[in-house]
Amino acid sequence: MSLGTTGVPRSLVLASGVAPSLVTLTVTVPRGTTRLIVQDEHHTVVRDMAVDHGATEVQVDDLEMTAYTLTAQPSGTNLTIGVLPDMPTKVDLGG
Repeated sequence: MSLGTTGVPRSLVLASGVAPSLVTLTVTVPRGTTRLIVQDEHHTVVRDMAVDHGATEVQVDDLEMTAYTLTAQPSGTNLTIGVLPDMPTKVDLGG
């Protein structure tokens, strides 16, 4: 007896309408910063962002809730933070 299943099976939906909560940070960087590097808790680079000449703030969009290390280059100034839903969205790296 055949169940009549042909073609591509449909995806199994375990939950609908659930999306990870993402956070946007505004990072104040030291003068002369040319790059902002964002690494997750596994030291994987998740953002490598060019910083415009003279800029003192950089917006980092769509970060999941975990720990990150933010590093301003070329100064090497860094800060490790935990991104949580109720945390401030402004981070100061010594700008």
